[in-house]
Amino acid sequence: MPVEDVIYGKRKNNSNVNVNIGSSSGAKGGIGFGVALAMVISYVKWQSIGWAVLHGLLNWFYVIYYVIKYGWN
Repeated sequence: MPVEDVIYGKRKNNSNVNVNIGSSSGAKGGIGFGVALAMVISYVKWQSIGWAVLHGLLNWFYVIYYVIKYGWN
């Protein structure tokens, strides 16, 4: 009997466990990078939480529009 079995108990066979490594589902339950980026850009530019929320809802569309309209600076 291994020492680990004495300390931690008998090992269970976990053959039914489904481990999904590298899932393409993205961040679950959080905001996406595009939302955060759009809100930060908007707040820095306009100093308005209302505009930041609206632009956060538009996320990548606003980010692309901002880059086209105002450039990277």
